[in-house]
Amino acid sequence: MRGSCLAGSAPLKRMALPSRAWMACLLLGVAVELLLGLPVLGQSEGGALAIHITASASSTEQAPYTHILVVSWTVTGGTGPYEMIVRVTGPDGVEVSEVEGPLSGKREFPVVYPGGGTVLVAVEVQDGTGATVSGSTRTLLAPVAVTAPDAAGAGFLPCSKMAFSTEEDFVTRGPVPPDGNPIISDGDLLGADCMVCARNRDLLAPFDVDVDLGLDAVDILHAEKRLIAFSTELDSPHGQFSAGDLLATNGLVIPNEALLFAFGLRTQDLGLDAVHFVGDLERIVAFLDEPPKMGTDDWARDGALQGSLRQYDIDIWFSTEGTAPYPMRPPFLDGDLLSARDGIIVARNALLLPNTVAAGIPSRGVDFGLDAVTANRLPTRESIHFSTELSHSGSPAFSDGDVLVILNGVIYTNYDLINCFEPAARFLGLDALFIEEPR
Repeated sequence: MRGSCLAGSAPLKRMALPSRAWMACLLLGVAVELLLGLPVLGQSEGGALAIHITASASSTEQAPYTHILVVSWTVTGGTGPYEMIVRVTGPDGVEVSEVEGPLSGKREFPVVYPGGGTVLVAVEVQDGTGATVSGSTRTLLAPVAVTAPDAAGAGFLPCSKMAFSTEEDFVTRGPVPPDGNPIISDGDLLGADCMVCARNRDLLAPFDVDVDLGLDAVDILHAEKRLIAFSTELDSPHGQFSAGDLLATNGLVIPNEALLFAFGLRTQDLGLDAVHFVGDLERIVAFLDEPPKMGTDDWARDGALQGSLRQYDIDIWFSTEGTAPYPMRPPFLDGDLLSARDGIIVARNALLLPNTVAAGIPSRGVDFGLDAVTANRLPTRESIHFSTELSHSGSPAFSDGDVLVILNGVIYTNYDLINCFEPAARFLGLDALFIEEPR
């Protein structure tokens, strides 16, 4: 996660949050947006400084919110200027504070707490003489039923044609996801027409992981059978896999070192930024049924993965987060597309991008990275679609959230992917990508 819940705050280090943290984030984000920057008004009225507060709440059909919290306050007496701090604490203990406001006012706060609970509102005022007064009140949010859209229960099927993940978390102001949660994580699997096909916890269910670990790469192999290959941004808290391992929704774990074995690298974990299976789809599905016969340690044996890929006549194309550890003449860069079976570079970064882009080391000067890859299942390069780690302002211009086609620039902008969610930002980045039939 590369941002906090508070609007306008500095980016924070990504952390895996409990599943209910989205409600806290929304309360923070909405409250700060509504209250920041209000002027401090009022003149000296004389007499003792005093504060009066009221709060009430009602359910709402204004998607994606569940309640509207109304807070009113009046400050009397004292000597100006005044400084006011308003604190709103949700049922989960999250507090909004350090907010200035007028001496008399009313504000509405849309919040998302389908389970209901008690909200605490507290106000503290200090006048020009240093005198302070505070007051508080509580109001109850009644539980409400959240109606899921018609797509609820459709599973991965809405992502059978196209799927992706963003680099940033955001709130959908468009269609509400099937679970009623408007917070979309960078670990969630998204599809066309604003579909949330799977929450991160759904992908990680076979590993008994209930925290969000991000979604760095994806390949939809059989949506109806809910079979997806993917990688995460964070290691498992239980130690079953690292962020560089290739995972599948049937419990498969292929260690990063197994993917790199054919390149002569041992005990290395260079991360996994993109993944795409090549070959007959039935053979790919049969290969992924190996977990009952082979565990993580079996795949880690020298050449075991490569032997199995040859047996099924398939391949795994992938890119890494890091460069092979030979600074002067690295065998590959993190912008190159690699073959796990053959230990070769399928497409160098310089080949993926037009020659007007300074892509490629050492001849052209910059490695633009390879953040996502998809193609058809044939072992040819013509249908490769991808995204980069860097943006380019020249010709062709592209961002690190756009979908590019090999040698031919942008085919979808980042906004094309996300606009139906109606996010507050026009750019959210692109981390994972799947297109069943690339153009």
